Amino acid sequence: VLDPFCGTGSVMVEAALIGCRVLGFDVQQRMAKGCQKNLKHFSVEPEGLVIADARKLPLTRINCLVTDPPYGRSATTMKSTTKQIVEGVLGSARSLLREGQRICIALPIRVNQLGEVKHLSKQIAKFVDGLGFKKIESHTAYVHRTLTREILVYEKVGNSQLRAHKNSKEHIL
Repeated sequence: VLDPFCGTGSVMVEAALIGCRVLGFDVQQRMAKGCQKNLKHFSVEPEGLVIADARKLPLTRINCLVTDPPYGRSATTMKSTTKQIVEGVLGSARSLLREGQRICIALPIRVNQLGEVKHLSKQIAKFVDGLGFKKIESHTAYVHRTLTREILVYEKVGNSQLRAHKNSKEHIL
């Protein structure tokens, strides 16, 4: 399991506790050190913990990607929007996954002061579709008044499935 935005390591810990091999990336050394402490506390031995920009993954294969990317006031997004970093990582991860393998990602649903609801998943849907992923599941988890997380599961489809998937969308009005 690759977490390209491992932060404090919670996704890695949870995945390891159910028997998965884990690998984490974070752009901040401070976060990677905190992650390392948490992994040690829970006796998790990762395949690796890399301090790097996850939009340029130096890997050849992964089995799945599970992440809760940075967003919010305290998050570091390297002067990019959350949308830009999510699209960058998903674009980078596409070639690392085989057909049928999955991505699970938590994205924010925000409510602004005017009561307007903003779904990041809707903003990146066309991009993700174009990469050859189809949405398998979507769940929501309320966090607080202005934030709900949307947990999405995407599956990489093959070229023939991708054409069929895109054609089926063309017939929907």
